[in-house]
Amino acid sequence: MTQEESKKEAPAARFVIIEESFSGHCCFEYSIIDTSISVDADPYRKRCMCQTFDKDNAEIICNALNKL
Repeated sequence: MTQEESKKEAPAARFVIIEESFSGHCCFEYSIIDTSISVDADPYRKRCMCQTFDKDNAEIICNALNKL
């Protein structure tokens, strides 16, 4: 299977993790973003579902949200 075929089969994830705090708080290192919301709105504030301290929790939350 080519990379192009693989892209057609797998839809893009709605919720993604970014390695930064959207709020700028030093205690959060990861933000989970809803990509279905227009970027014309505040790019992160309205799109951010939550923030976490560590990557493992961010992955658990993001995977759960993407299963909905």
